[in-house]
Amino acid sequence: MHRLLFCLVTGFATVSCGGKDSGADATPFQFDDLTTEEKFAYMASDVVPTMAPIFQGHDAEAHADFGCGTCHVQGMADGTYAMPDPGLPPLEEDAFPYTSDVGVFMEEEVRATMAELLGPREGGHPCTTCHTLTE
Repeated sequence: MHRLLFCLVTGFATVSCGGKDSGADATPFQFDDLTTEEKFAYMASDVVPTMAPIFQGHDAEAHADFGCGTCHVQGMADGTYAMPDPGLPPLEEDAFPYTSDVGVFMEEEVRATMAELLGPREGGHPCTTCHTLTE
């Protein structure tokens, strides 16, 4: 059974990984510290519901069916969900920073929101967290 469906059906979406404690002594939430099952649950409970309206607000028609496969193009096909995903459009290294409408949208809305959702990580959350570079 597809893992995401399994998480949703079995209620894994309610595991404690979905919440972030904002107390002064709280350890910062870090997606990378979650187990595989917790990652699937968190993506279903927090990431997809947060990111769907952002993508749909940018282009409702193109993202009407927003879901895991929007960002995990090849990862859905091979079952790895690994990032960066070669199924996403590759980026040209010498083209940074992007000034197109899509580039600004990806930087200001997508990357910024995903960085908040995934928590701090060494090296931050550059575009190459999700996208490969052209060769």
